[in-house]
Formats: sequence, structure tokens, C-alpha cells
Amino acid sequence: MDYFHGRLLPGPSQQWLLDDGWAWAPVGIPAVWSLHAWLDGNRWESEDGPSRKRLAQGDGWDQPCVWLGPALCVAG
Repeated sequence: MDYFHGRLLPGPSQQWLLDDGWAWAPVGIPAVWSLHAWLDGNRWESEDGPSRKRLAQGDGWDQPCVWLGPALCVAG
């Protein structure tokens, strides 16, 4: 994979995890996935699991991120 995991930030409900990751260039590709699914079942949840959702893609990485609720995160 050409994807690199960045800082990991748990959501306020402790059910979701934000990964402020990136790919070469660097291009920021933040994503979230279910923390429960990752720890208790699918060790590949962070890579291509059914709960993984990409949030945005930008020119850089290490951008500000905010949780707007228990499962909603906005990056960039």
C-alpha cells in the first residue's frame, strides 16, 4: 500500500477512530473506522473494512480535524 497511517484520534463515544493518514506527494487522506470492529474482529478494518470511510483528500496532511458528534468527523 502507498498509504501511511498518521495520528489516531478516538471519537468522543470511543466507537470510532480517526486516522489522519497520507499518501505520497504528500496527499492527506483522513479516514474513520469502527474501533470495535477493528479491535474485536477484523484486523484489516483500518485498510479496507466495511466501516472505513474516507473523509476528504487534500494537498497536505496533519490538518485540523474536529468531531461534530459521536460518529461524525470533519477534516481539513
